[in-house]
Amino acid sequence: MSQLRYNQASTKASHNSYQRDEPFVDQLTWHPDKTYNAGCGALELDISQSSDGLEWSVGHAAGYRSDYRQLSQFLVDLNGWSADNTGHDVIVLYLDLKQTRTNNFPSQLDDYIRAHTSFVIYTPHQLMGDSDNLSNGALANGWPTLDELRGQFIICVTGKEEDKATYAGTAPRQRLCFADKDVAPDGVPESSNRVFFNTHIFHRDREKWMRSFAESATRANVITRAYVADSEDNWNDCLSSGCNLIATDRISNHSWATVGNQRYVRQPPNIITGS
Repeated sequence: MSQLRYNQASTKASHNSYQRDEPFVDQLTWHPDKTYNAGCGALELDISQSSDGLEWSVGHAAGYRSDYRQLSQFLVDLNGWSADNTGHDVIVLYLDLKQTRTNNFPSQLDDYIRAHTSFVIYTPHQLMGDSDNLSNGALANGWPTLDELRGQFIICVTGKEEDKATYAGTAPRQRLCFADKDVAPDGVPESSNRVFFNTHIFHRDREKWMRSFAESATRANVITRAYVADSEDNWNDCLSSGCNLIATDRISNHSWATVGNQRYVRQPPNIITGS
């Protein structure tokens, strides 16, 4: 497993992690005796920018609130968790941009994250290398292995398409975070400057999104995320079709909400071809 490239693996992801019954960083805890409890490889926070552009609060509704818990506090929690778990599996932090307030928000968000983090972040530039765009860089260079990514975080902005496109397209070699792109259940995940793709799944569309995930599973320039896999059927279908990040609200006490006996598991052998 340690030599598996990041795009060749599946993991459990927490949806709206600040709203779950489990404390934020506890959602990352691996329970070898009950792998369905926590053990996530990804977390998600909804964030809004202050009018001066310098602060970010966490909450579902759009609009900055100084009385809400701040993004900085969640990042400090992750600093502590990372320090206490040296050599931990790579963790993805999704930041859902509920509201941005300035034209310079990409740089302001990056500066804010740098100011409040001590953990190592794997950046788009590292994947891009000398290629002309991120997608080509992923194809040319390939993702690091899970072993090479130990102790690191990947941060990906999600949310409104306009904001994501602005973030991904603004000085892409300087960006600290990746940005995802929404894809319809039967859509084709393609973008020159984005390699993370997000699909809102519904059981009625399962044949469409299962086929899309399976067709994308061998592509180094596509990391797929499904939300919200809150039923056993949808969970198993995401896992069997090779979805990389399976987002759920069922963090604990649902025996089916696990990918296996490790935080990351290999995509099904009938799907992955070693790309």
